[in-house]
Amino acid sequence: MKIKNLTARNVGLMAGHNKERGIPFRVNVVANSTLELDDADYAKVKSVAKGLVEKGILKIVSAPATQLTKKELIAKVLKEVDVELKESLSLPKLQEKAEALGVEV
Repeated sequence: MKIKNLTARNVGLMAGHNKERGIPFRVNVVANSTLELDDADYAKVKSVAKGLVEKGILKIVSAPATQLTKKELIAKVLKEVDVELKESLSLPKLQEKAEALGVEV
């Protein structure tokens, strides 16, 4: 996944403390640049990044891959926003449409 900092300042993202090591996971997105993260690393700071994305400070350039199957994703969208998606679409397209509808995948 890739995330872009749209501001002229560095943005730090910090996850909760790691119980095994006691050290929180931290990511610094340098001013006006794009950072590529593993999906697992992004999952650690997702809740912090979400608010900054909503405020327009950060932008998701390429979303992390979903762990759901096509059928699970279609069912989740149908359940949460009552919109039926076509199963003929590719998984990345389904994920994109789900996120556009406000469904967290």
